[in-house]
Amino acid sequence: MDNELKFIRKKIADYETKLINLINDRKNLGIDVANIKYKYLENTIDFSSRNNIMKCITNDIVENNIYDRLKENIENENLANLIIQLYKEYIIPQTKELQINILLENHNNRSN
Repeated sequence: MDNELKFIRKKIADYETKLINLINDRKNLGIDVANIKYKYLENTIDFSSRNNIMKCITNDIVENNIYDRLKENIENENLANLIIQLYKEYIIPQTKELQINILLENHNNRSN
């Protein structure tokens, strides 16, 4: 039984590492998205306010598409709801904050 538990615990740890890496990869894609957005928004955003930037980068349709895609790909409804909650409360807000910082950094670098 000990070996079986060790094997399962190792497998869980491996999955946790993979999950962390995937979330980190998603964050890095958010950086790429911010750099692309800057090219299109640099002359239209009021960079003096984080709230203005947030309004410009928020797209409810895109976010709802993410939640729909998650629902479609996760068979267990309870798990789908938990993952969607994780996206709503952590992943998407953190990605937006990261994008705001990248946009401001790009703007400041261009202004100097």
